[in-house]
Amino acid sequence: MSEKDLENTISTLKGVFDYESFKDTDMVIEDAIENVSLKQQIFADLEKYCPPHCILASNTSTIHLSLIGERTKSQYRIVGAHFFSPAQPGSATFGNCSNQADVSPSKHLGVFKKTNLLFRQYSRWMTESTELERYTNFMAEGDQTRAVEALGTNPPPAKIQKVIFLLRDHKCFVKYFEPRVASLGPIHHSNTKYQLGEKYKLKLANEFVQCCRKGINLLYEVAKELKQLRECFEEEVAKEYDDEALAWMLFLDGCAILHYIFCAAKKKFVELKIKDDSIAFAQQDLFLLKNQVPYGLLKLLMGLSEKEAELSQSIHSYIRNVTYQQTEPQQKQEERDPTHLLDLLRTTLLGPLPPPKPNSSSRCPFARQRDPDWQSFRNVQELKAAGIHLKRRKKDSCLRNMHFTRRFGFYLGYLWLPPPITVDDSTGPKFMNLIAYEMCLDFENDFGISSYISFLDSLIDEANDVKDLKKARVLLNFLGSDQEVADLFNAIGTDVVLNADASPWTVLAFLGVLLGLGLTATQTWYSIDSPCGPCDDFCKLKLP
Repeated sequence: MSEKDLENTISTLKGVFDYESFKDTDMVIEDAIENVSLKQQIFADLEKYCPPHCILASNTSTIHLSLIGERTKSQYRIVGAHFFSPAQPGSATFGNCSNQADVSPSKHLGVFKKTNLLFRQYSRWMTESTELERYTNFMAEGDQTRAVEALGTNPPPAKIQKVIFLLRDHKCFVKYFEPRVASLGPIHHSNTKYQLGEKYKLKLANEFVQCCRKGINLLYEVAKELKQLRECFEEEVAKEYDDEALAWMLFLDGCAILHYIFCAAKKKFVELKIKDDSIAFAQQDLFLLKNQVPYGLLKLLMGLSEKEAELSQSIHSYIRNVTYQQTEPQQKQEERDPTHLLDLLRTTLLGPLPPPKPNSSSRCPFARQRDPDWQSFRNVQELKAAGIHLKRRKKDSCLRNMHFTRRFGFYLGYLWLPPPITVDDSTGPKFMNLIAYEMCLDFENDFGISSYISFLDSLIDEANDVKDLKKARVLLNFLGSDQEVADLFNAIGTDVVLNADASPWTVLAFLGVLLGLGLTATQTWYSIDSPCGPCDDFCKLKLP
């Protein structure tokens, strides 16, 4: 720089002693010592004098910006501007916890999109910087415990993957397995069909971030755990996305999912002006096998929020509403966290696992081919004809909890079924995706949902079977005619895999065997040793 250029540059500088002169500035950079209280006071004062469009920047190298801006009402415009190297990449925040009447949702969305760009710029910068290792070590000291609690140390029991090839030729594949509104996770992310859903996700995620007081640090927390999060997906479905793109995708989807569930549990969609049809379709999309994100991601984001307990409770409340359970199910503590929301739905529906059988050595779905006790079930009309009546259990709504009680010591009595299963437009996609999940080759399970659907398929052959189930109050029909319900379960119960060793299915199959034997024995007895009647006397007459 020449001496003249130096003089011209210095001449543009102006020293002031108060904040009054800052009323026309476009950007302010704070460079005080690393003292949290001092920086918080500076930014609180700057907010009073600087215009609303002014960018408030900090030169901090160790303090999170969400903490620096804690006393302000405009954290969305606080950014990091370290002069030398990005010693800590949590140098940009957006959103805040207070209700701001002067900031519209569209303005927030603009800041939200710019934040993604800022993250990408920092990501490339950090990759080339020698500060990366120092930052990683620095951040790991405080957040290692939270990450382990959220993501765990063991791999998930089944990776997030596409629907197994055996079901890809299903005539209703698109209806049952493809999203209606929104793409979640990497499998459908590049599909332009779901661009409208992306706008809804941005809106929901932005609302979630505003209430977390963490700003862009939420994104960096996801990026830090990306290696473990990537391992939750089958390699094929995530390989086309680099770490940068996958981190942003999971961050956006995780925040949007949590706020959607929170709004559904608290009935707050009216405030966001989201229509009922979009809400209904989005609920169906949440439980598609190909639309899952790791549950550990949701736990990580909840742990970073000030409403962790409320968010966690809203998930369980939402799952109960989806499964139409009126009360909190009494379940044993699971040995593992859910893999994803579809896995949580499955465990909620089935209830706690039954105790393992002694000397049980195999869960092979084809075990029934070697089991001499395996027989088919009977439909409702055949059970009624044999004197077996349907009864509804009044308390426990878990699908595994069904049993048979005898009357007077005979195998005629009551078949007790769980409280009502509600059949509507979401029933087909919900159960088909649960069946597809149980069919995943890396998921070792007892095929509980598949067995339950196969059992219902056997009970229901026609509309009269549905009527009797409705009469016994074990089925509610919001789908249409009773024949439509029968057709639905006959369709989704085709070629499902079920476990012959699973309780209570074997007991009910044995009941079908006894019923068949009883009817056959009765028929044989009447044909051999029936009492004399008019026909016998007629046969004794001698014809001329």
